[in-house]
Amino acid sequence: MTVPKEVEKQLKLGIKKGIWMYSPAARSSCEHQALNNIRFSLKRGLWFRGKYIYPREEPGCLCIHRAIIPGFDDERISMLSKLRQIFLRLFRSG
Repeated sequence: MTVPKEVEKQLKLGIKKGIWMYSPAARSSCEHQALNNIRFSLKRGLWFRGKYIYPREEPGCLCIHRAIIPGFDDERISMLSKLRQIFLRLFRSG
């Protein structure tokens, strides 16, 4: 298994995790619907049927992944709440 180029770039940026996104446009041979919205390590891939895989790696797979950006995409702080905090700081100081 080789790491896809987009994943290599994300790892260099310090992004370590992704969320699998199933594509309903995939051929019927793609059985990855069960993987939808599952977090996985970008270094290893996602464990499925006895091996680690990445989206689009297997024949017929049109799945993609969404990078989890630390500080913005984690479950504790959504991007909107982060932006709200910045907005409040900017307009309270005046």
